[in-house]
Amino acid sequence: MKNPIAQKSISTEAQNLIKSVNSKYGTNLKYADINGTIRLVDKNMYLPAGTIGAQVYIDAVSENDFKIIFLDNNEATIELAKKWTTMLNSDLVLDKEIQETVDAQEINNYEKGNYKVRVGHSTADHMMYIQVRV
Repeated sequence: MKNPIAQKSISTEAQNLIKSVNSKYGTNLKYADINGTIRLVDKNMYLPAGTIGAQVYIDAVSENDFKIIFLDNNEATIELAKKWTTMLNSDLVLDKEIQETVDAQEINNYEKGNYKVRVGHSTADHMMYIQVRV
């Protein structure tokens, strides 16, 4: 895995983030795939039909172009999506925007600095996404 942004998703920082969320919420999210895209799965957590086979999925081309798909009815996956966004790009703290979109169950578009951010529903039940582009 030579992509620097993909490297960041398997870094010690990323692993500590997963451990912290698992400890806080009593979950067992683990890496299921690290071949370019990152999939995090907890076999004891709800996984809707029609998903990409993970409760959290990260597809990152660069810190300026990435998508995170996450389960929206679990506090652990919501927190992980928020923190992962900031880990990939420290200019983007989207906690408020992500939470208000989860709470409202709608699609929202935001501009943060030079970034265009879209937070909304995935096609699978209870799955949402964060899409970041310049």
